[in-house]
Amino acid sequence: MHIFFRVWRGLSKLSFLNIVLASLVIILTGTLVGYWVEPETFPSLFDSFWWTMTTLTTVGYGDFFPSSVAGRWLGIFLFLFGIGIIGALIGKLVEVGATFQRLKREGKLMYRGEGHYVYIGWSPKTKKAIDEVLGQGVTLMAVNDRLDYATVLDTPLEASDMLYVVCHDDTWERLNGRGGM
Repeated sequence: MHIFFRVWRGLSKLSFLNIVLASLVIILTGTLVGYWVEPETFPSLFDSFWWTMTTLTTVGYGDFFPSSVAGRWLGIFLFLFGIGIIGALIGKLVEVGATFQRLKREGKLMYRGEGHYVYIGWSPKTKKAIDEVLGQGVTLMAVNDRLDYATVLDTPLEASDMLYVVCHDDTWERLNGRGGM
């Protein structure tokens, strides 16, 4: 069991590109070796690819299964290592999505859109102004040093409706090129 934790820890430290490459290598290896050692079971490369993908992402579909010892060893290899690599790939994809959402929420992504309103500071007047432009198909931005205050206020906005740009004392510097707008 200790070995699996060490392997998983090593996988989690790999870069996204390395995990994608490892996934492609395992998929190609499983497909080609399966086609080579089980020509009766996998009459086409697509059949071998199908079996490889279902073995990597689930416990198999049941329509194809290896009958030779070499094919079964391939299946064991795909069970043990392939599922870990594919799991790490899915984990990295989720991590990338979460990081993107966090950077967007923090205003650290460059915004190149047009037709948006920028609200500097947060107060009941800001909320009233936002309520007036809701539903007009515009992007809303709030520049504020207290993002938690803006999100706690009773507002009908969803997190995806507004791009918050968090600023401190350097408000104008950030608005003029470094603040993600």
